[in-house]
Amino acid sequence: MLHKIERARPEDTKRLSEIAWQSKSHWNYPAEWMELWRKGLTISSEMIAQNDVFKLVLTDGQIIGCTVLITEKDVLWVEHLWILPTYIGNGFGKKLLQTALTQTIKPIHQKIKVISDIHAEIFYQKMGFETVSQYESMPKGRFLPVMEKAIF
Repeated sequence: MLHKIERARPEDTKRLSEIAWQSKSHWNYPAEWMELWRKGLTISSEMIAQNDVFKLVLTDGQIIGCTVLITEKDVLWVEHLWILPTYIGNGFGKKLLQTALTQTIKPIHQKIKVISDIHAEIFYQKMGFETVSQYESMPKGRFLPVMEKAIF
């Protein structure tokens, strides 16, 4: 399936936030948990202006995925990586992340980190990340893997 990966624009915020919501919903989380995460699943125009945000676009113009990379000192954080559920498992996430990292990594970056959804941990392991700690999420008592990958 032909596609391109390009930088997101402020006018993409609604679509990118919808993709994040649909992708997270794919894992059948309880509705009350999804509401707890609504703000965190929103990709704002400020986020696009201040960070490296990419979208995956099919040749017909449909946006089917996005990622947000945030630089924090010498660490590049994968803040968001979402693919529409009907396209999960087709290599789009891998391609999107690899392309975004290639365009974003700078000499100051020493490692890439992500607080992964439990369901995405295997994906990040396949991408070369390893689990280094846990992060307490919402609701209280729910822990997510913190993963990292060195940049050589």
